[in-house]
Amino acid sequence: MDELSRAFLYDLPALALVVFLSYRALKPDPFVRPRKSDALPAVLAFIGLALISTILGYGEAFMYPAEEPYALPDPLSALDWLVVVVSCVSTGYLEESYFRAYLLTRFEGLRVPAATGIAVSVFLFALCHLYEGPWGVLNAAAAGALLSFVFLRTRSVHAASWAHAAYNIFVWASF
Repeated sequence: MDELSRAFLYDLPALALVVFLSYRALKPDPFVRPRKSDALPAVLAFIGLALISTILGYGEAFMYPAEEPYALPDPLSALDWLVVVVSCVSTGYLEESYFRAYLLTRFEGLRVPAATGIAVSVFLFALCHLYEGPWGVLNAAAAGALLSFVFLRTRSVHAASWAHAAYNIFVWASF
């Protein structure tokens, strides 16, 4: 129930705010409806995110073998899984809308070099994952770089958001 509350009381209102602020500021609009061409980059990005996470997970387990992995609560029913999916999709869209669509597009509008914009976006995204420890921050940084590339290639928030949401669901199902 905590996840559902977070999705409806934090993620969705924050997403609405980001989209509202972006709507007036961003041209072209990265929030246009999803396209069929967003599907393949989303699938490839998900595979990339899973590989990054797996490699870093093995690195962490090798360097710190005594530490217990972070445990997520087990979804036991269809309703629990629905809550997980709503939470993961809303989080994916919120984070990609802000860190990729809003920031990267605003930086372009301000004529900030692309590499600098990506670095700032990745840095801020990684900071938001400090609660996961150093390996989580490293994972978020690598994932943020990949998702920045996907956003810049597709110019749509959807491919990166779908990959992010699928990755979050994958993590939940894996633990």
